[in-house]
Amino acid sequence: MSILNLKQLDYYKAIAGESSLQSGQWYLNYNKRHAFSIYSDFDAVDETENKIIVSPVNRLTSLINKFSDQLNISLENTRIVDNGDGTEYVELDLGDRVVTIIIDESGSMTWNDNNNFRHDIAEELVEKINDNYIGDIKYNLIKYGSIYVNIVFFALLDASSEDISDINTLAAMYFADDESNFAGVRVVRNEDHYPTSYLDGEILSEGYISSIFSEGLEINRTYYYTIYVYDKNYRFSEGIEIKVVPRYNILPRGISIFNTWVDSSESGKGRVFVGSGVTKDSDTIGLWHFDEGKENRLYDFSASQSDLEFNKEPVWLGRDFVPAGESGVWFNKANTVATYEDAVGELAFTFPKSGITSNEISIMMWIYPHDLNAEIRYPLVVRENESDLNYYLTILGNGLEFSNGNNRYFIDDILTANIWQHVAITYDSVLQEVKVYINSVLMEDPSNILSPANLTLATITDMT
Repeated sequence: MSILNLKQLDYYKAIAGESSLQSGQWYLNYNKRHAFSIYSDFDAVDETENKIIVSPVNRLTSLINKFSDQLNISLENTRIVDNGDGTEYVELDLGDRVVTIIIDESGSMTWNDNNNFRHDIAEELVEKINDNYIGDIKYNLIKYGSIYVNIVFFALLDASSEDISDINTLAAMYFADDESNFAGVRVVRNEDHYPTSYLDGEILSEGYISSIFSEGLEINRTYYYTIYVYDKNYRFSEGIEIKVVPRYNILPRGISIFNTWVDSSESGKGRVFVGSGVTKDSDTIGLWHFDEGKENRLYDFSASQSDLEFNKEPVWLGRDFVPAGESGVWFNKANTVATYEDAVGELAFTFPKSGITSNEISIMMWIYPHDLNAEIRYPLVVRENESDLNYYLTILGNGLEFSNGNNRYFIDDILTANIWQHVAITYDSVLQEVKVYINSVLMEDPSNILSPANLTLATITDMT
């Protein structure tokens, strides 16, 4: 008897006839504490017929028509579909895709690939993807490169005998290359309809021109133009129609986001944006645009140059997340502070009641309050020294609170959480009057005048 340490796989090999163990000999599996012997009464050798008999194979075929009760695993990118007749089938389940194809249409490419082989490649790529990808596919086709133009060469005859001071003579001296058969441009204007021919209206200019200037036009009146080109035989093209409505030449003070003055599919009709913003003048003592977008400094564009320094680099917002300008700053309600040491009093106000030396103040900014907690003040602008406050503007609840160092003025129910809104306040120290504007709309006068402030930055920055 042989003593062995056999594994489970050794038993399967013995049954399959692949084991090296000898038939008819006893073996002791020490790990399993049992003895076993391998033997078989099957004699595959037929001495009479001189052949080896092989046992027939039992074929087992299993046809599965329903998968959901057979699988214990979740297959990725596949799904089981019910056929409705008690059977199911498995198909690929791939997500939707967006494929962007960029075609080079630059001059060098159009020269080197004048047979448009790149277009054939793009078409074959789309066909291959559609044939092999099961999910829904949408395509973006982007072309970049050249714009085909016809270049016309102009020249001026150098004839010393001609009087170039005469505009008609000078115009006649111009000529273009014969291949283009181009002799000039004619601009025709009409006041009540598009010119129907090159003679239907006032001829403003013609010849080799690139632009014209019209004078004496009435504001907000519609003028109709048609532009023709013609050859040496004065055969005119069909013409390009243009409608023009002159506007007042008034430059807006500031525009936050300027898309287009035409908000209509028809030229000449639309909406004119008249912006509002800050006019920098001699009275401006602080102007911070928040357009830096990086690092920890806000530059003051006023004459006082009171640059603000953050106590640490803040979280900057990109231009897509601010209502105006290039960037903004996210104040995290806890420790984001931008300060300036106003040693000479550039930003100071005394607010005396006397009309002789009185000062007024205006403060405006864009804000996006994420939370309007009635119990917490969120300071926006504060000027203080070691002993008291000079002035401040804070968010309190859904309202604004302003202090001139003596009194506090509060107006509530004017702010909205989670949207950008333009806030502006003005204070007249003679009239003791505060006006508050939200998105350029005057709010009701603050009726809640509180007792003397006696506040410091530490007491109003309750950011818990």
